[in-house]
Amino acid sequence: MRVNPDLLDVVESAYRMVGTDETWLRELCTEVERATGSELGCSAFFLDASNMNRVRARPAVHSPRAPAIDIVAMFESLSPEHAARLFGGHPVNTSSAQVGRRLWRQVVAACGSNWPREVGDTLGMLALDARRVGCSICIPTREATQLTRLQKLRYARLAVHVATALRLRRSLGHGPARADLGGDGEAVLDAGGSVIDARGEAAHPSARRALRAMGRARDRARTRLRREDADLALETWTALVSGRWTLLDHFDTDGRHFVVARKNPPALAAPLSLDARERMVAASVALGHPQKLVAYELGLSRATVSRTLSSALTKLGFATPAELARALGAFAPDPIEAPVGE
Repeated sequence: MRVNPDLLDVVESAYRMVGTDETWLRELCTEVERATGSELGCSAFFLDASNMNRVRARPAVHSPRAPAIDIVAMFESLSPEHAARLFGGHPVNTSSAQVGRRLWRQVVAACGSNWPREVGDTLGMLALDARRVGCSICIPTREATQLTRLQKLRYARLAVHVATALRLRRSLGHGPARADLGGDGEAVLDAGGSVIDARGEAAHPSARRALRAMGRARDRARTRLRREDADLALETWTALVSGRWTLLDHFDTDGRHFVVARKNPPALAAPLSLDARERMVAASVALGHPQKLVAYELGLSRATVSRTLSSALTKLGFATPAELARALGAFAPDPIEAPVGE
């Protein structure tokens, strides 16, 4: 794989709200293969890991160079212990590092002929909602691999963009309606990021400033910054604005380019005694996201995330984020999203 891949084409592919989910996921795989130069391509599958005793997956899709992996058969062979180790930690890791090389060899052996012989490990990205439902993107490698801290951060940022885009796809439903994005956005920006119309919460002066700042940052990330530093460009383009809006490109009938701010908040953690922002941060922490990634995912400052998490811990009487995550695991988040495939 390339040492410093430019992943912005993958991010842009994630936010194309057209086609079926399977077509969308396959195109993501192709973009990942192209961006990383992966010798064994890329595979991905929709995943429901809300119950570790019965992890469910849909058949995988593959980029052109990827070996076919029978994901459904593989998951039937997983024990709850294996599932918890694979899907209960950081959103990005290699499979061998996530579960340990000895246990990973056991998983591969249990798959038998369903696992391609040339694949020794996978770099996995979990793009999940608060209930651990979403998709997984896997880059196969021939040998067991250890990721650097920068690699984990780079692919974790990509994973939260994919999760954010998938959540919006669900909210838009299926079919041609996904392509009609301009009608019910809360704000419209020009191609350079200036707000030209806003309504509802987007009309508040602080919201307009946040949208303008991200609109311009997103434009820089896709042009000048990516030529200078692809990682900095990816860092600049956060997955949400103020925990509420996703920015999508829109072209009117005359071909003019606009950016629409669509309401797309994440699912919330259990009510408990937390306010909405505390529940939002807590839900991300429960997925194993470190605070720096939570800030990137929600489009909030790291200081805001730190204060919000500290407040949530104090209210609930927990000492660490890990305790909070374990407690939230006993509750289902607010049902604002439809399950994958429905």
